[in-house]
Amino acid sequence: MVVTAPPASPVPLWPPPPPEWQPSEPGAAPHGWAPHEHRNGNGTNPAGRSRFRIAAPLDVLGRPLASWLKRALAIAIDFLLLSFALSEFGHEVFPLVLSSSPGKPPSGQVMSFLGVSALVWIGYLTLFGSSRRGQTIGMMLYGIAVRDDAGGGQVSLGRATLRSVILVGASSFFIDLLWPLWDKKRQSLHDKAARTVVVDVRLAALAEQLRQGVR
Repeated sequence: MVVTAPPASPVPLWPPPPPEWQPSEPGAAPHGWAPHEHRNGNGTNPAGRSRFRIAAPLDVLGRPLASWLKRALAIAIDFLLLSFALSEFGHEVFPLVLSSSPGKPPSGQVMSFLGVSALVWIGYLTLFGSSRRGQTIGMMLYGIAVRDDAGGGQVSLGRATLRSVILVGASSFFIDLLWPLWDKKRQSLHDKAARTVVVDVRLAALAEQLRQGVR
């Protein structure tokens, strides 16, 4: 008789926090995410090792915050996608603005095209940022998501709009894009204004899978 192991349960996009956990202090990680120590036969851990450990700072629910590199790559993907879409749209609606022929295009068309581009960017970031998943297309590819800083859940439409407006308006200032490099919560300035964080949900799911495996 051959006994087969049951199929592994699918890894969720982001595991929920343990229902019995309540934060006792700001920044405290839920016990379900605490590293599991590797102990020897007498129950001690002289080497002080852990089977796995998340080195990244954590959000209020104990999920790792996204690295600056993943955030930069995600916004680069979104930029390429929207640039292509706006280029196709611009050639149809504002042909003089994107024309390669010599001559200065009418300033009114230029301003209109820039205004439409800004609205498309704000709408795109707001729509996806306020969704249940909190992920743009670029964020989906790199497994990161926008979450509420205080509760760790979905971001409201109003705050997602504020975040998008500041992000688009400050995109030409590299200080906003570089801010997560030295911020302890890996927030950009638009995250601080909207009270949001960007969570690495893929790493969180992997850590949860490892945690279940070492129980």
